[in-house]
Amino acid sequence: MSAYSFYDDLRVNETENFQPIFIGNHVGRNLHRYDSGEEQQDGGSASAGDEDFALVMCHVPVFMRYTLMRGDGNLTDTSDVGYGASAAALMAIEHWNSGNGVVVKEIEGMTQSCKVRFTTEIFDTQARAIPAVKGIAEMMTRSPNSVIKPQPCAVVGTEYSSVSGKFATVTGVYDLLQVSPGASSDVLDNKDAYPLFSRTHPSDRATAKLLPNFMNVVMNVQKLAVVFVADDGFGLSYINFILDYAEENGLNILPVPLNFQHAPTKEDIKGELKVLLDSKLNYVIGVFFRDKYAPIMEAAGELGLAG
Repeated sequence: MSAYSFYDDLRVNETENFQPIFIGNHVGRNLHRYDSGEEQQDGGSASAGDEDFALVMCHVPVFMRYTLMRGDGNLTDTSDVGYGASAAALMAIEHWNSGNGVVVKEIEGMTQSCKVRFTTEIFDTQARAIPAVKGIAEMMTRSPNSVIKPQPCAVVGTEYSSVSGKFATVTGVYDLLQVSPGASSDVLDNKDAYPLFSRTHPSDRATAKLLPNFMNVVMNVQKLAVVFVADDGFGLSYINFILDYAEENGLNILPVPLNFQHAPTKEDIKGELKVLLDSKLNYVIGVFFRDKYAPIMEAAGELGLAG
């Protein structure tokens, strides 16, 4: 059982030995009970109701960005992060399923005491909410009897706050645990709106105060501008916490929002950045992801703001 594909192969090759735990018109968060009926160590045969012998199979899809929609409607390859995150998820599943504690020592020998095993599949969100929500909706409405393409019992993803907000609304409705490796917006801490959202890293509140504090206390900066993407949950969350810090500590902040919702041209971006020329501020903080870096910096360079 050391090979990663063992439990996926089990779903394909022994479909008749799987039984959904939630039977009937059930949507989402389903699990399957696997019972091979093989002989046990005492020489007896395991019956369908033998809880000491059966395994519980949980399907956990991974939602990550592998491609990105460009302004011309074509997809560009951005799979470096997707492959890395998915590889980490696959390794974690393999370690759990085999009781390998080489990374997390607490799961060493876990297979002896826990009957839960995981399978997965990979989904490309394109860093957009609509493909991600369509993907999880399709998975949650699969037949509860489907063994090879099962309903999920939990989800890993998504990477961006702007995607995770809409995605987490759907997973919350269907009682589906979601664990994000990248979405940092504090808005997602609202358990009334996102009851089953969780993440593996600090939220924006924990990180956004460090930068203005450094600029203010260490560099003695009293005035600065913050360029951020206005239609992105990460940028909005970050600027709000910087403004809170500024109000509490007498720091003068010029917010410079950029709108990327409708694929802006270079002239559009230059028009929104022009306020920096008029401000004559020497310190500017940029809060945006690397896919926005090139168009923003190119526009800033043509304005003489960067070079």
